Amino acid sequence: MEHDDNNTLEVMLARRAVPKARPDLAERIIHAAIAQIPARMRPQSLWDELLGMFALPHPSVMAIAGVLLGLAVGLQAADGLSSLQQDWTSFLYVNEGGWL
Repeated sequence: MEHDDNNTLEVMLARRAVPKARPDLAERIIHAAIAQIPARMRPQSLWDELLGMFALPHPSVMAIAGVLLGLAVGLQAADGLSSLQQDWTSFLYVNEGGWL
C-alpha cells in the first residue's frame, strides 16, 4: 500500500508543470526587501550615516563597562596612591631623635 502511494506521488511530481523563473526575479526580491526596511532605519544623508556609525547600540551596557573599567584602573593605581599619601602626610609626624 505504501509503495503505491510513493509511486503515485512520484508520477504526480513527474507530470507537474514547472513554471519558468522570470529573469528579473533577483531584482524583485531585492526591491521587496528594501521596501520592507522601515524608513527610519534607512540613512537619509551622508551625515546621518556617519552619525549612525558612532551610535551606541546598548548605552546601559557601555555605561556598566565604563564603570568596571574605571574600577579596574582605580584599583591598579591604588598602590601608587597610597605611597603618595604616605609621603604627603609624613610631615604630620614628629621624628623623635631625628634631624631635630
